[in-house]
Amino acid sequence: MTDKKKSDQDRVAKRMMTGSRMRAKIERELAIKDAELKKENLRKRLDIAKAGVKSLVSESYGEATRSFLTYIRLVEISKKVEPKRLHPGLFDPKKELPELILVTGIYWDLARTFDRMKSNKNERQHAHYLEQFVVFARGAPFRHVCSETLRKYLSGDRAVHRADFKLAYKQLGGTSCFIASSLLDVSSPETLPRLSKFRDEFLRKSVWGLWFIRRYEYHSPTVARALDRLPQWTRRSVARTLDALGWLSERAFRIFRA
Repeated sequence: MTDKKKSDQDRVAKRMMTGSRMRAKIERELAIKDAELKKENLRKRLDIAKAGVKSLVSESYGEATRSFLTYIRLVEISKKVEPKRLHPGLFDPKKELPELILVTGIYWDLARTFDRMKSNKNERQHAHYLEQFVVFARGAPFRHVCSETLRKYLSGDRAVHRADFKLAYKQLGGTSCFIASSLLDVSSPETLPRLSKFRDEFLRKSVWGLWFIRRYEYHSPTVARALDRLPQWTRRSVARTLDALGWLSERAFRIFRA
């Protein structure tokens, strides 16, 4: 190989190395700018969400709704999805858990805000945001908190579309019992675990207990529908009886195990 050819090859190799270093440098700079842009967009979204929460606390529901809807749209843009197509699979559950919690909470605030607005359009909005709340809460590490939030909301007599919220509670694994679902908004939170434990660890272990469970499951849908139609004060009275049964079942279970 002549000196001239070797020199030409060295120059080509040097240009290639220089080009590779320049590309790597440009890629690093673009990555840094992209990360900074994402942080800035996140900061803007958080500011808008905070403004919405502040408006909600001061009962400025129109302003709160506008802020929350703007926040959701900005999240949709950041995830490159069409409106109303946001889903938890777009988020990294480890790196983006705080924003996952925030999105879920905002869907909840939108669902209960639209719950109070009377019109067909607002009812559709309420249904969509409640559905999104369930989608983001189901399977999340904070699911139980969301389930308890639903139960407390129902117990405060504020829900207009009570059937929708009850269904959402059931979808989050609150309970599969028809009667318990009907009275979840007026019964004690300790009652259901007590009755479920008594059923699973005592009744299921005897022939008569299994017979009782089958009869209960057969009649409970009819009873639940009747309970839903009763006045609220009557439902509270029935719930107090259910609470007492739950307390007695726990005591009875302890006696039988002793």
